Amino acid sequence: MKLHSLTTATAMILFISFSQSQEKLPDVDIFTLEGTRISSEKIQNDSVPMIMVFWKTYDDNCCKELMDLNDIYVDKLKDEGVRIVAVCVDNIGNLDHIRPFVYGHDIEFEVFIDKNGDFKRAMSIPTVPFTILFDKDAQPFCKFLGYCPAIDEMVCKKIDESLAMAEE
Repeated sequence: MKLHSLTTATAMILFISFSQSQEKLPDVDIFTLEGTRISSEKIQNDSVPMIMVFWKTYDDNCCKELMDLNDIYVDKLKDEGVRIVAVCVDNIGNLDHIRPFVYGHDIEFEVFIDKNGDFKRAMSIPTVPFTILFDKDAQPFCKFLGYCPAIDEMVCKKIDESLAMAEE
């Protein structure tokens, strides 16, 4: 129990709340799992909170974070209409391993591929995993740097706060 509390406290130190004026996502090319090129600015949250996580398939902490987010998405957030978007930033040559990884782990939210890291750079993502929470107006309001075993609790708390503010 002490370890969980310590982990949660450490994670709370790592999470960064911020207020940043950002009209829309940057316009850089990313790809669907099927290889279709789209502009990153086309990712919309349709007036609901959105979670965006940047990750790599070969990083254990990224994979743990992705699985934790998938669990809370399936258990809670999907029914609340929250959108999760994962952006894979593997830059190791052939990217054919990403689709089997996503399907093999039953990821239930959208996954895009940032082949050249352009989207990651445009979003000023320093390292992965990196999670950004957007409110219903597509404004980023919270960032989580690195992996934390309590990410599910923190994300749910922040999303619940965002949903409550949207109802006011």
